[in-house]
Amino acid sequence: MASKTIFFTAIIALLLHFYLPHAVSSRPLIPGNSPFQFIKPLQDSKKGDNKEGIQQLKQYLHRYGYLNSTQYSPSAEVDADLFDEHMERAIRIYLINFNLNSTGVLDGETVATMMKPRCGMADIIDDNKIGFRTKATDPEGYMDGLGGHILGLEHSSNPGAIMFPTMQNGTVKGLGPDDIAGIRAMYKLP
Repeated sequence: MASKTIFFTAIIALLLHFYLPHAVSSRPLIPGNSPFQFIKPLQDSKKGDNKEGIQQLKQYLHRYGYLNSTQYSPSAEVDADLFDEHMERAIRIYLINFNLNSTGVLDGETVATMMKPRCGMADIIDDNKIGFRTKATDPEGYMDGLGGHILGLEHSSNPGAIMFPTMQNGTVKGLGPDDIAGIRAMYKLP
């Protein structure tokens, strides 16, 4: 049993050694400073709106798995800033995933959630896209979440779980019941 633990620890250490430099931004997180500030002016946007910045929001939704390649093309110039039916559907799915009221509108709660520092992994895996960019406010919690991904866990929709995709500034998380249940189920542990 000890040899298995050492083996898995060594594998995780090697993976972290090679992937961590790409996974964590080198800039420190400044409270109130989000890499997703572009979302704030889009608050209250809804289907049919044409606002500057919606194209960036489409990139965000594509990066994190809510818009697939047929619904979003970075090279599309026509209607780039149009909040279309694909955006509305992507926002609804995002809201469901984060246990928010699924209206399809970018209300204040949705914008606040989207602006939180988050894991760089896609929430919904689409076309095998995986990104590595985050600003960890809880490095140990971030490492636990990365370890969960290495072990095969996907994101949880439980905000208390270490595998929840966003991180609240100043919050420190440990493994919760949802995380432990996921690991037990994946590896058929009692």
